Amino acid sequence: MKTTFTFEIQYPASPDTAPVPAPVQDIEALAPKLLEQLKAQDASATVTVGNSHKGQNSRIVDIVTKLPDEALAKILEKFTADEGVTANAVD
Repeated sequence: MKTTFTFEIQYPASPDTAPVPAPVQDIEALAPKLLEQLKAQDASATVTVGNSHKGQNSRIVDIVTKLPDEALAKILEKFTADEGVTANAVD
């Protein structure tokens, strides 16, 4: 069974990080990277990126996957650490 998870992705995770080039483009480029990590465990997974009301450094990301919550949490934990973003669940 597939489940849809919705997250708000914000870039950068910390405003104290080094200079950030073109945040909007960086966030858009993250979707394929996230999808690649998901597809390693669920070939049918999808990632859809939409606009957030919080500005150009935020996006709403819908993930549709068969993965259990724990597996998705591990992927997101690694992804956010690797990419320097935060991911917060949207109710």
